[in-house]
Amino acid sequence: MGMPITRGIKNCRDSRLFKGCNRLHLLCNLTGNRPQSLMHIHSTVMRYITRSMSKLKNKVNFKKYLGEGLLIVFSVLFALYIDKTYEDAKTNRSKNNALIQIKAELMDNQKILKNWIADHNAILKNLNNLIVIENDSLQILAENKSYLPIQIILDNKNLLDKPLSNSAWSSAQSIGIISEFDFETLKNISETYQIQQLIMESSIEKIAERLFLKSNDIGNTKDILIELRLRFLSLHGQEYRLNDLYRETLKLLE
Repeated sequence: MGMPITRGIKNCRDSRLFKGCNRLHLLCNLTGNRPQSLMHIHSTVMRYITRSMSKLKNKVNFKKYLGEGLLIVFSVLFALYIDKTYEDAKTNRSKNNALIQIKAELMDNQKILKNWIADHNAILKNLNNLIVIENDSLQILAENKSYLPIQIILDNKNLLDKPLSNSAWSSAQSIGIISEFDFETLKNISETYQIQQLIMESSIEKIAERLFLKSNDIGNTKDILIELRLRFLSLHGQEYRLNDLYRETLKLLE
């Protein structure tokens, strides 16, 4: 025989109608459990739900922080890339400007050198004539004036009408932009300016020193003319080599 459905019902005014019982007491009476046990279950379930929500929240926070961290890293890397791109563009502009100035300077120097070659060839030809002529008029003139007759020796030509410039090259060296030049370009430009400097600071200077001798250093004029001819021959070779370098370097810079 089955158990009556009203078993365990207590504190009810009318057990048949279940009057006076609240829902919790009614459920407890029907299941045979005490209200305290149901409250314990409810509390346990709530704690479990709370822990689960906390874990879920932590997981969501971790994803959020990870996303923010990746965004920061990307922003920094992008900023570095922009900065590097700007610096590269700036360096490239400086390099191109330096090459443009060097090219313009070499073109001007090439024109000056052509005038040099023409004058120095004429001087060299005049020296040959003075050496061949057998008369002492030049020696006497030098002794009377206590200095060499420079205009006669140079045939009224200029030893140096205008100097060769190296300001663009010096400027590029001072700012260090030449480190950005490719090897072949740097090699040609450097060699060109080295020969140019050799001519200006050595060959021309030594010829000038010999031309402007003091009276007590004049000695035999013919020997001086022979020495000057040798020096002009050496200068002649250097000038033609420099002219070739100008042509090669300018072609490379086109």
